Amino acid sequence: CHGVFIQSEGNLISPSYPNRYPANKYCKQIIRAPPNSVIAIRFHKFDLGNEKLCKLDFLQV
Repeated sequence: CHGVFIQSEGNLISPSYPNRYPANKYCKQIIRAPPNSVIAIRFHKFDLGNEKLCKLDFLQV
C-alpha cells in the first residue's frame, strides 16, 4: 500500500476496499506531477474511524 502515483489520472484505494482496512495499517501514497501542474483530488467515499481527534485514522495532503 506504499507507492508513487505518476499517472495523469486514476484511482487510489485503501487496502481491502470496500471492506474495512486492517488494524494498525500505515499507508503512504506519493502523488507526483510535473512542475506547474494542478493536482485535483476527488473522494467518492471517505470514512474514518470513530475515535476523537482523528489520532489514529487520518488523511494528510
